[in-house]
Amino acid sequence: MVEFIFSEFGVKRRNGGGDHLDKLDRLEPSLTSIKRYFPDAIFTVYSDFDLKMAGVTLKKVVSPLDTNHPRFGYRSSDLFKFVGLMESKADLAIAMDSDMFIVSENVSYIRPITQRFGFCAPMNPRVLVKTDSIIGMDGSSIIDESGGYGFAINTTPLSFYTKNSRARKYLEACVNIMHLSPARAPLIMWQAMWESGFTPYLLPPQWCVCETQESIGDEIILHVGHRRIIDYYKIKL
Repeated sequence: MVEFIFSEFGVKRRNGGGDHLDKLDRLEPSLTSIKRYFPDAIFTVYSDFDLKMAGVTLKKVVSPLDTNHPRFGYRSSDLFKFVGLMESKADLAIAMDSDMFIVSENVSYIRPITQRFGFCAPMNPRVLVKTDSIIGMDGSSIIDESGGYGFAINTTPLSFYTKNSRARKYLEACVNIMHLSPARAPLIMWQAMWESGFTPYLLPPQWCVCETQESIGDEIILHVGHRRIIDYYKIKL
């Protein structure tokens, strides 16, 4: 069984990629494109408001993070991605943002890849942890011995083989760090790698094609929250 996890906080939709998807239902276009390729999947959304959509189980939650922080919604969304993956009863749990668009049947390969490695995350187009912590919003200083010269990862899709105990401990580290020192999710995930010694399998950019990665070839999932991606691939939403 495959479960897709969404995490949406704040009644007003805010898209981190810069595009505006306000006219779409809250989980679109991701939900429809997932159903096309995973017709038997189940869907769960973690939210702090009554986000009700047909065929999607709502888990209404109260975020423990600082509600006064300007990045509260983003931080809470990322925290409950980790929580949702850990709480899943499916064999394969996938956390995905709502502005993703699957364009290839090759997305099915996420199952064997994740079963093999336990946990997968796509590469971050900023490449370096140091660069992402400086350019990305809600970054913070790198305090480990790496100096930030590790490989930065992106946070959608995140796939977890729930029977993998090492990957589960890694997710526990992500949750704990987000509680103690909230920050942008790629940095939290790097800190959890450094702390746990577990490294998620790095998916190539085809799994989350962002702006600057147009025309890469063999595209699987497009990040249509980026206007350049919609325009380049002529996506009709």
